[in-house]
Amino acid sequence: MPAGEAPVRRHTSLPLPKQFDGTSKLWPRWRARFQRFRLCSGLSEKPDSEQVGTLLYSMGDIAYDILAVIQLYKSRTTYQETLVALDADFNSTKNTFFARARFNRRVQQPGESVDSFIQDLHKLADECSYLTLKDELIRDRIVVGVRDDDLSKILQGKQYLDLSEAIRLSRQAEARTEGQNLLRPRVDLVQRAFVPPKTTKKKHPAKRPRVIPSLPEVKKNRKIREALYVIRGQQHFLLSGSVCSRLGLVARLHSLTPEKPDYRKEFLNLFGDLGKLKDSYTIKLRLNVQPFSIFAPRKIAHPLLDKVKAEIKRMLDDDDITPVEQPTEWCSGIVVVPKADHTSVRICVDLTALNKAVLREVHPLSSVDDDLDRLSGSKIFSKLDARSGFWQMPLDPQSRLLTTFLTPFGRFCMNRLPFGISSAPEIFQRRMSEILKDIDGVICHMDDILIHSSDQTTHNERVRTVLKRLQEAGFTLNEKCEFSKDEIKFLGHIIDGRGIQADPQKPGGSRRPVSYISRSLTSAEKNYAVIEKEALAATWASERFSEYILGSKYTIETDHKPLVPLLTKKELHKMSPIILRFRLRLMRFNPNVFHVSGKQQKTADALFRAPFSLPSKADAALVNDADAMAQQTLDNLPASSCKLQDIITQQQSDPEVKEIRKFCQRGWPAFMPQNPFLQQYWANQRYLTIFDDILLFNQRIVVPTNMRLEMLNKLHESHLGVTKCRALVETSVW
Repeated sequence: MPAGEAPVRRHTSLPLPKQFDGTSKLWPRWRARFQRFRLCSGLSEKPDSEQVGTLLYSMGDIAYDILAVIQLYKSRTTYQETLVALDADFNSTKNTFFARARFNRRVQQPGESVDSFIQDLHKLADECSYLTLKDELIRDRIVVGVRDDDLSKILQGKQYLDLSEAIRLSRQAEARTEGQNLLRPRVDLVQRAFVPPKTTKKKHPAKRPRVIPSLPEVKKNRKIREALYVIRGQQHFLLSGSVCSRLGLVARLHSLTPEKPDYRKEFLNLFGDLGKLKDSYTIKLRLNVQPFSIFAPRKIAHPLLDKVKAEIKRMLDDDDITPVEQPTEWCSGIVVVPKADHTSVRICVDLTALNKAVLREVHPLSSVDDDLDRLSGSKIFSKLDARSGFWQMPLDPQSRLLTTFLTPFGRFCMNRLPFGISSAPEIFQRRMSEILKDIDGVICHMDDILIHSSDQTTHNERVRTVLKRLQEAGFTLNEKCEFSKDEIKFLGHIIDGRGIQADPQKPGGSRRPVSYISRSLTSAEKNYAVIEKEALAATWASERFSEYILGSKYTIETDHKPLVPLLTKKELHKMSPIILRFRLRLMRFNPNVFHVSGKQQKTADALFRAPFSLPSKADAALVNDADAMAQQTLDNLPASSCKLQDIITQQQSDPEVKEIRKFCQRGWPAFMPQNPFLQQYWANQRYLTIFDDILLFNQRIVVPTNMRLEMLNKLHESHLGVTKCRALVETSVW
């Protein structure tokens, strides 16, 4: 018992109220019961400390937990203060909007008495916090919620109607209806059992139905001969099943639609955490390849170090990575990608060097046309989506060491098939084909699985077969899976029982485009540098056509020559933040990027001049993702907000840097400028970009000419030594 609380004494033989179970909606009822006990037992005349003690004792252990949370024991409190505190606590957890919605939807149910209906309205109103309007709103629900339409009209016609009058009239109407049923019994049912002559089979009593359906059509001029049995008493008339059938009153149902099962409950393990397939994958390398290894971790901004450490710990806990202590021939760097919420990061392993040595295992992928042709005659569809598909395939121990990566916190290797490895798409497709082989009505395209059939029964069997196979293999699915749909989207087409919504004209043997895409730039994209706009176009087009090109080699033709090495060869840590984000989004694809002069791209040049006016939501998400990463990079620059603003001002006034900013925004000249000061910028044009009005070289600040001496002095003031001072320059300014 808390200090300062009076011991509980019983002053009466009245039993205490039943202990309170902690349910918020039951608090008003329990509180009213205790108040009655308090008055009847004489407890209300006792000191406050004794009343509080009795209240807490009656509530049980739940009272001390609640009062500890609301800190009631800071000093002695009165009984009323305790009640106010408890009321405030329970009311804070009450969903008033939900309670009022239930109250406003409450109507009298078939067979429900008026008193039961009114009592339930009072209970619901107690949870709604209606205060002084409670009686009026209960009256309104009675007027519009009673089942007797005549009674409702009478109540609506009353000019002055309070709650008590509405209850009185409702009870009178109910009693009047019950009296009429006694005086004039219905004759459409027999409830008494009887034994007809010439048979010993006992017929069972029939139950009175709550609703007697009316017949919209009666068969006339039909006669049948049937024995009728007259029963004395206030019973009802009953037609046997055979008579109803002979009179044509029974409609025969020749087919039933099976109920759609709840697969999420039936296969709980399939919709849980990230799964792991039973068979592991071995990465095969070409002969006589030169291993690649780095010996120092790439620089990571100090504000991101704690987030990187937390992400590594999460990946270790989830068994996604393993620490590496032994020497390895292959070791790659990482790129840290801040997420849009700015609270966590994504760690991406730069496997560019390893991909050059990987021996790809070519697995045939069926074409989109072949897959769609198999849907002929199907009317019911289900689509399954894998949860982080590639990551569900484990790597064998020897292949894991090939994915070793170096961080400031040590070396680690991947335990699962990484997204960035070039052989991942065909390996994953081959494994999925092996799992789902010999199942009719199933199309598997990477991590998207379509199940189709012509009727519900067959469809249920096929879905269960597929889900069992996936569950046995250790696979898991996303919650966004769709089951038993009449219409579904798959491989960029809308599919239903009537057919496929696509262009009815097929190519006549010649090579023709199957689709064109074009759109306008958003307001944020218009501020991108030219090379960033080109990278955006390649990324956006690849993602829009992912159903066609994912898992296959395809070609990107660009008239911007500096973009070619950025999308194929350059290491990730040497890219500007926006281009880096686009490159990371392209890692799951396998493109060949070629430079084609603008003169040879007349078709594409004509198409982009008539784009759609507004980008889609997916396009906006791509922009927000890239901008979030660039903003995070800007936040991590080693300069205060005031200093950054000063640098921006100096960049805009410096003639040399001002010219470079103009090139970044409008495009670089085809030939090297004659000005020797601009030649070094021209040679590094692919690394220069403008974000948030500041000129950057990769992820470093471009220092204006008149601020370079100031920057050098600040670097020398730190007394870090030659090596550390040079390293600081290479990560912060240019």
